[in-house]
Amino acid sequence: MKKILIILIIAAVAFVAKNELGKKKFSETMTDTRDGKVYGIARIGNQVWMAENLNYEITEKLCHGGTAICNCCLDDKKRNCDKYGRTYAWNEAMKACPTGWHLPAKWEWDKLVETAGGELEAGKALKSTSGWRFRGDGEDTYGFSALPSDGRGQWAVFWTSSEINSDVAQSVAIGHDFNGMGEGESDKNFLFSIRCIKD
Repeated sequence: MKKILIILIIAAVAFVAKNELGKKKFSETMTDTRDGKVYGIARIGNQVWMAENLNYEITEKLCHGGTAICNCCLDDKKRNCDKYGRTYAWNEAMKACPTGWHLPAKWEWDKLVETAGGELEAGKALKSTSGWRFRGDGEDTYGFSALPSDGRGQWAVFWTSSEINSDVAQSVAIGHDFNGMGEGESDKNFLFSIRCIKD
């Protein structure tokens, strides 16, 4: 009987440890009052960023006249939303952040990049310490904890609020195979991650 009790205690401890493994602990958090989700926050320079990708479900399943999905989980699996957040089309990204937060403009991302070591080093400083393929993990110097949300462990692409024209907006990217950060002009129907910044 004593042996069975010891085995049960060990199993319970292992179960708790397994469930806690991989859960990042944040010293500061914010709660999205719309759905009760709690996000870590990172103070970087004089900016305050969400330290996790937004995971707010916009109720409209189809956008742009029913021709495009506006927000989704990687592989349509809830556990992926819990880890990587949702990806959003640009129009939905523009209204997804909670009150008191907003989708950052390109200049706000530029300021983050400058604070985090410049264009050639910021990616390494902002990437999480695990989850990237091909030894692409970062140092997570500032607690930003960027994870690859492309489904292959290679890229994290984020929308900015900066619009190029009616079809295109600016995006920023962190890749597994370089220490810097890139930027691009992307079709607004593409589904990218969101990091909200405090107003």
